[in-house]
Amino acid sequence: MVRILDEPELLEVEASDLELVRRVCPAGTYELVEVGLITAEDFRDFTFANAARLWGTQNPKFFEGTAVAKAAAAVLADTPSRAAASAA
Repeated sequence: MVRILDEPELLEVEASDLELVRRVCPAGTYELVEVGLITAEDFRDFTFANAARLWGTQNPKFFEGTAVAKAAAAVLADTPSRAAASAA
């Protein structure tokens, strides 16, 4: 849904937002893992970790106080910084 950027309140996920999530990520999405087209790790990266890295590396406090704060912190702790990556 493109309008998410125009409506910041949609970025706050609540129980009432589950219908939106179902439309964006339907139940059959995990079928890609079940039939072996992608791994469970690929699925997690696609549905969560990539977004956590995008928002969390730009603003380390982005996820503070949210339901995914601990999971996002774990992803970010596992993400090498740009300086460390270029030094390797």
